[in-house]
Amino acid sequence: MQNSGYNGAMVNLILIAFIGSLFVCAWLGLPMLYAVLAGLLMFCAYGLCRGIRARRLFAVMIPGFRSSMIVVVVLLLIGVMSAAWRSSGLMALLVIQGLSLIYPPLFLLFVFLLCSAFSLILGSSLGSASVMGVMLFTLGSAAGVDPLLSGGAILSGIYFGDRASVLSSSAFLVATITQVDHKTHLRNMLRPSVLPFLISVGIYAILSGYFP
Repeated sequence: MQNSGYNGAMVNLILIAFIGSLFVCAWLGLPMLYAVLAGLLMFCAYGLCRGIRARRLFAVMIPGFRSSMIVVVVLLLIGVMSAAWRSSGLMALLVIQGLSLIYPPLFLLFVFLLCSAFSLILGSSLGSASVMGVMLFTLGSAAGVDPLLSGGAILSGIYFGDRASVLSSSAFLVATITQVDHKTHLRNMLRPSVLPFLISVGIYAILSGYFP
């Protein structure tokens, strides 16, 4: 019992140290790769302290590395495709067409819907926020909309598409690591999200009336 308690405390300590390294890298503006490598070294050191041979550790890590490499390829292709969209003007066309659909009395609702649709097409929350989100936030600020409300609508929309898009790298990574079919994984995420999405639509429609 004491040994199991000691092992549990060590695992918790390593997890806290790993999370701390993530915060340090984010605070100092360093690449997250440094934090990931530090976590890898800490967990490997823990395995060696438990008496697990290095050969066994590498035998476990290498298959996981190989399975995740496909995610790197997908990220590379998505980056190339996004660059092609930007250079060809397709990204600007999507933004312009989306902004033209806005009905001013329901501004917050359309902010949520446009960010959801844009992130669903792009598959990236950061990309959606930096393109569509910035434009909508600027429009809202110029029209006197509460920035907290418009920012909340933007964040709600971009993260919906980031998780549910076919091009979502995070969803693809989870499906690859858990060895689940990508389409099945997306369907399993979309089913329980229908009700929260509809509730969000209703909330932002009401807020649009109270804060025009």
